[in-house]
Amino acid sequence: MHRKCKTCKQDYPLDNYRALPRSSASVLRYCLNCEKCRSKPRERYHKIAKEFQNKRDSAGNGQASDEDLLWYFKRSLVIIKVRSRKSGIPTDITEDYLLYLFKKQKGLCYFTGNTLEWDTYGRGHASKNSLSIDKLNPNGGYVKENIVLCSYRANVTKGPRTEEEFYEFCENIIKVKNKRITQS
Repeated sequence: MHRKCKTCKQDYPLDNYRALPRSSASVLRYCLNCEKCRSKPRERYHKIAKEFQNKRDSAGNGQASDEDLLWYFKRSLVIIKVRSRKSGIPTDITEDYLLYLFKKQKGLCYFTGNTLEWDTYGRGHASKNSLSIDKLNPNGGYVKENIVLCSYRANVTKGPRTEEEFYEFCENIIKVKNKRITQS
């Protein structure tokens, strides 16, 4: 039996595909060669993240030095660049620019003013104030004039809205809350 690879569109025998662990009858949609190419960004991300975690654990002082933040931003940029390449959106930000932005915002969330937590990698979850990189205009790219640093919670709440739509959304929430308070 043969199967056509979803990426390279070549027909290969089934033994040229990795079997899925849940079922011996099913195989991945990508041939072994294409699967290796697809996993390179993921491997690079895990390598950088592991180096950062080891570095953070060995320092143990709890203070964010510029070098620590650059490591964190390097990890974040791997994800952003892979996502941007897949989506075809422009990216021109660097670790140095993110450090500049972090200092410009004084380590505070752009939307809420809460202190951003930058060292939450490796804890298994993002906290509500975990540092996140947000596009003010969701249709724009990860370019210097379109990004801000904000908390994970603010970024998730903002979702695919523009900055103006997000503020309008928040104002509506406050109006409904105030209306409920006056009615009770």
